[in-house]
Amino acid sequence: MDLPSSTSVGKIARNRRLKNFEIWQSQLWELESDERLVGRYCISGSDRDRIVPNHADASPAGSAAAVVGAEHTDNRWGQQASALDFTRSGSRLRLALPGQMAGLTMICWAKINSLNNDYNALLLTDGHD
Repeated sequence: MDLPSSTSVGKIARNRRLKNFEIWQSQLWELESDERLVGRYCISGSDRDRIVPNHADASPAGSAAAVVGAEHTDNRWGQQASALDFTRSGSRLRLALPGQMAGLTMICWAKINSLNNDYNALLLTDGHD
């Protein structure tokens, strides 16, 4: 039995990553067309950007997000400065979605390296009734 070469294994892995990226892009575009979507925040790929625009078609005015403390890093697809690293204490993406909603669903891709603080959260509110 012949084992595949490291070159062919690398090529298979690159092709799989590309296919997964294409599937992810397709699903993202499908999600964007949902009129219920009020917020979609994608990191632009510029490490100087501290404001992340809301790309949802139905996004309310003033719903851009501010990057606080986080540093830009490569995303899961290897694209430079297209993700945020929240390692620094107090790092966050701060946003406001004005109005009242009966429910809210949040979808994000997160790589958790550690939870070394007394309190850790992926989503916090400034206040609630």
